[in-house]
Amino acid sequence: MHELIAPFREYLESSRFAASIIGNCIDQLPVVYKNLQVERLNDIDVNAVKRAEKMNLWRITPTGIERCESKNTDYLLTLKYFLKYLEASGYAVAPQINENIQLPSNFNITPGGLTDKETSSLRKFLVFNVGSNRERRDTALMFLLLTTDISLTEALAIRVSAKAGKTLPCGDFGEDESGIFVNIVGKGKAVRRIYLATETLHFLNFYLENRNQSSAFLFCKASGKTANSPITTKSAQKILSEILQQCDIEVEQEQLLSVLRQTAKLLEEKMRKTAAKPATEKISSNRQTNMRLVTVAA
Repeated sequence: MHELIAPFREYLESSRFAASIIGNCIDQLPVVYKNLQVERLNDIDVNAVKRAEKMNLWRITPTGIERCESKNTDYLLTLKYFLKYLEASGYAVAPQINENIQLPSNFNITPGGLTDKETSSLRKFLVFNVGSNRERRDTALMFLLLTTDISLTEALAIRVSAKAGKTLPCGDFGEDESGIFVNIVGKGKAVRRIYLATETLHFLNFYLENRNQSSAFLFCKASGKTANSPITTKSAQKILSEILQQCDIEVEQEQLLSVLRQTAKLLEEKMRKTAAKPATEKISSNRQTNMRLVTVAA
């Protein structure tokens, strides 16, 4: 059974499970394997799965066994994905036998972020693919999402010039003694001040200084009749997905944004440990983008 642990862990990692969930599944694997009660993995059938599932309804106590009041979700998740792993690995288990295992309807699996290797591969791709206005925009967007807790919807709403009827310093961007920040308006119009990492600001400036559009929005369409309007969420998701595909990073479309958010959290933890400081260089003042380094009235 021990020889199954490493490949099963790799399968869970490739399925984008969070580290905490992977740890729980590895802990449950010996129990699941024992409860299947088979001599060979190829002997696993519907009856073995039903038997293992029923074992989840009971627990051992000092005086014997007793029925559990609720199902052990970690156990069921491990059983389900162990069966999926066996099928994907070519073992002679019945096709889609894992579908017999039903997880609680209120159980949500939060995907994990990109691995260190994937993050490194993605960063190298972004750094060396900034030859066009579109590529510079996409690189800036990806870096912003990977280094902050800004959501995609919030990122696409960021402006780089004053809004009509208001006075704003450099659009939604600002500067104080701690560095360059961007103001994000969330639910209930609550404003979050997000400080930018030096590398992120570098690619934002590189994009802004070279784009040939005069748009109030940070991330606008690169061409067409509506070139100055912000890119749509659907288009942005497609852009991000295509970038990952070019890096040979597989992420299911419905998991894309969650995976990027989890990756951002992991990178934030690393930055905190290394005491990385926010950027202090100013946001680009390229006049073609309607940028302003000083407070101006619209």
